[in-house]
Amino acid sequence: MLKFTAETIKPVLAEINEHHCALLLVKDQGVYVMSANGKLKNGRRTVAYAIGIVPACLPDRGELYDASVVACGGDDFAEELTLPPFLMSTLMEGNHDLVVILTESHMQVELWPSEGAA
Repeated sequence: MLKFTAETIKPVLAEINEHHCALLLVKDQGVYVMSANGKLKNGRRTVAYAIGIVPACLPDRGELYDASVVACGGDDFAEELTLPPFLMSTLMEGNHDLVVILTESHMQVELWPSEGAA
């Protein structure tokens, strides 16, 4: 299970709305979501890392690789996540986290109330 907090995903969703593009789930030096067509800011893309699979929190590349493999398997990838408009608008309100559940054959997207949400 991958969890992206409301706080970290909101800037990515704003970029998606601005550029009218897709949301990508990416496994490459961590696991994160990003907009398909975003602008570089300070030489970097706007991304939201999955809880527990963040390069800054796992500076040992072996630990980062192992956590990524446990969550998503061994191969790097970029997969488009299609979110219906009502899910996008609910996420933009900032009271729900995005949860992605991966199996060998399926991907399921859920919204969970954020910690501290009213």
